[in-house]
Amino acid sequence: MATRGSGSRRLLMLGHLDTVPHRWPARWDGEELTGRGSVDAKASLVTYLQTLADIDVPDGVQLRVVGAVEEEITAAGAFHVRDHYPADAVIIGEPSGAAALTIGYYGLVKVRLSVSEHTEHTAGKGVSTAGDRMVESLRAVRQAVERLDQEAMTAVLGIHALNRGDVQAGEAVVDVRVPPALDVDELLAALRASVAAPVELEVLRATPGVATGRSSSLVKVFQRAFRAAEVTPRFLLKKGSSDMNTLATTWQGVPMVAYGPGDAKLDHTPHEHIGAAEFRAARTVLAAAVREWSAL
Repeated sequence: MATRGSGSRRLLMLGHLDTVPHRWPARWDGEELTGRGSVDAKASLVTYLQTLADIDVPDGVQLRVVGAVEEEITAAGAFHVRDHYPADAVIIGEPSGAAALTIGYYGLVKVRLSVSEHTEHTAGKGVSTAGDRMVESLRAVRQAVERLDQEAMTAVLGIHALNRGDVQAGEAVVDVRVPPALDVDELLAALRASVAAPVELEVLRATPGVATGRSSSLVKVFQRAFRAAEVTPRFLLKKGSSDMNTLATTWQGVPMVAYGPGDAKLDHTPHEHIGAAEFRAARTVLAAAVREWSAL
């Protein structure tokens, strides 16, 4: 954590330190850096630290950069920030590309379906196995999501069903990507209502979607920074999730965007790489946006 200034207006630049597991060494090829984390998301974090180091912080303003832990796993670092370091605006360190700004993310709901009941002979009429229960429940879950929002996306992450002697046991894990307009509590209620006994539903994760309007002051300072750099920006609503979603579980009405160099399509791949020109372009835009926000 690095902080400059002690004013009442607080801007948080939240990056993350961790990466998904990898076996590939980092290397330079000319002005291109290849290696895990070069895009997701150490390049963003470095631009934040350089911006903080270089800026003259006006009176009444506090700028804070955090390199959070476990963004790729539990979001533990972001939860700690959420509960201890409030801010008036947030820039999340994730790759948008130097010429784009992420103004929102889908949320994530993950549930586990499970069943365990005594085995019946499959020759009996109307007998349902654990496999039958899982198939029927998964179909009902998918239909419940579609009825609520056609933009939501449902995926089965894993399923198994076994005959364990006198017990039929089944389990499935379902991932639902939640558009910002869809209320997570409404979705959970619909999922619970779609599953009939003896199948049980356990909520593993429920993180809302989040989006910041283009009319917010935070987006506008980025728009002016793009113009100063002679860039026509793209505005992104990403189907994945980030620490922005974690903050949004309790930070209502706080404008948040994500900005950082690199191509997000390379995240978590052995081909992850970033060019120095891309990094420098993003650093220029970020520094201009932060300076203007600080002067508002």
